[in-house]
Amino acid sequence: MKVLYIEPDRLLAKSVLDYLQSFGHRVEWCTDAQNAINAADKSMPDVIIMELLLAGHSGIEFLYELRSYSEWQAIPVIVFTVLPPESAGLDNPAWQQAGLAAYHYKPRSSLAALRHSLDEAAAIVSA
Repeated sequence: MKVLYIEPDRLLAKSVLDYLQSFGHRVEWCTDAQNAINAADKSMPDVIIMELLLAGHSGIEFLYELRSYSEWQAIPVIVFTVLPPESAGLDNPAWQQAGLAAYHYKPRSSLAALRHSLDEAAAIVSA
């Protein structure tokens, strides 16, 4: 599975990269939204895992831009963020349009839970 991972925290990114790669996933890591758009344009990912709190363009702005391209509308997006769900406004109809496969709040989640969401997204992509 080809995964685009957007995470500004280098230490956390290294841990997640190592973990996901140990299960055979090919992971491309970007620290910001603009580089992520460029990476997705070069090599379409099967799944995107992303932090919402990014420098420059926010993760929400990234999602709007991502979904504006027809070829990227079906890519499952897993949010793995320090932004609590109650602060994200997940009940907003705009989130339904974002097509989130899962939302993980880092302080209450685990790499195993993230991997489980990735496996579920992979099953959807493969179907």
